[in-house]
Amino acid sequence: MVSLEDVVGDSEHEDLDPLVVLESVRSREPAPDNQAIGESQRDMMIKCISWLPLQERTVVLLYYYEGWTLKQVAKQLDRSESRAHQLHAQAIERLGGYINRQRGLYLSEKAEAALDAHDAENPPAEPRPRGRGRTTKKRELVAA
Repeated sequence: MVSLEDVVGDSEHEDLDPLVVLESVRSREPAPDNQAIGESQRDMMIKCISWLPLQERTVVLLYYYEGWTLKQVAKQLDRSESRAHQLHAQAIERLGGYINRQRGLYLSEKAEAALDAHDAENPPAEPRPRGRGRTTKKRELVAA
């Protein structure tokens, strides 16, 4: 460990830019506050996943933690691939609700209001239409 002032103020190292020196001595580990936030988010996610129904929990664990495809997950569950997609969508929807309820338990009203304001200013992207467009064409033909 060396004092930054010793290195930068040293006549031997006058050509060194202080920002370069700072960058070289910066810790490779994440900042403690970021690490604590990450750990609390991970703990909350584990708790929320444990609340999922068995099939949805299995889909989430195999897909996100084991890296399986939904086709492989469907085979493991002895279900169709489309059912695996449905279970995945249900799990994600349910997890969103669990996390929002947990967020309300941990945040002050002021912090909750700030997050709500941020969400209002940054709405999620428009959902993609489902399917390949054939059902829409069928509906248009039936309506005509």
